[in-house]
Amino acid sequence: MTIQNENGAVKSHIAHEQHMNNLIHEKEKRFYLHKKKDCVAYILHTRTLDLLKPFYKNRSTWLTVGDYNGFEALYLKEHNQSAIASDISDPFLKEALLQGFIDEYRKENIYNLE
Repeated sequence: MTIQNENGAVKSHIAHEQHMNNLIHEKEKRFYLHKKKDCVAYILHTRTLDLLKPFYKNRSTWLTVGDYNGFEALYLKEHNQSAIASDISDPFLKEALLQGFIDEYRKENIYNLE
């Protein structure tokens, strides 16, 4: 495994954001699970998130990391938790906010959190 130098990582992050910007036209497909909770894919995606349920006794604020379309933050919100969605690129998080799926998001690099 090679670790990229800072310059290479920055280039990778820029390429990722450009890629996400190029996919924004697919927003209906990218938000399918947000709306279609009776499908198998939704059940599979939430199975691991269900492991967090013991932590829901008190309302807490969570930061999701790498949550490109806000799905994890929406899941937490639906379980009476406060969540801030984060990703290194934000075109889908902006759309998730506009559609009311999430209440807050931040464009964040996990190696340098604000």
